Amino acid sequence: MKIARPQLYRQKPVNIERTQYIGHYGITFAVIRFSVLPAHRQTLANLCLLEAGTRATEVRYRLADLYGKMLPGDLPCKMTVAIAKPLNRQQADLLNERGPLIALALAGLFSAPIHPFSKPIARAAATTVGAITKSIIRSYPLEAMECQKP
Repeated sequence: MKIARPQLYRQKPVNIERTQYIGHYGITFAVIRFSVLPAHRQTLANLCLLEAGTRATEVRYRLADLYGKMLPGDLPCKMTVAIAKPLNRQQADLLNERGPLIALALAGLFSAPIHPFSKPIARAAATTVGAITKSIIRSYPLEAMECQKP
């Protein structure tokens, strides 16, 4: 159904839809979808984001900045924000266990084609790729998790 332009301006300034998703390892995300009309752009500064906790101000600032970069003209803008709840220790351990597996798989992937020609170069490539992958993949240390109670 096509909405006439005068009807667009009679809509609420921000139509908010909140849903919750549970992803891999039981990680819970609060997903917030909303539409912003150009005339009500300033409502982004006062958007209620309880899920973001102490970071709500930063999230609102980033949303306003993103809206400014989108240049929607006189059309309503649909935005989606996903906020993850803090991890518990078990979830962090599961995520930490996947890092070495991914590093090992990528190291094998890069070294396998080289191995028939030169074993030392294949080992060096595997070590390098594994080290780079481990440095990129985020880990969740125990100290950071102790301060967050579920």
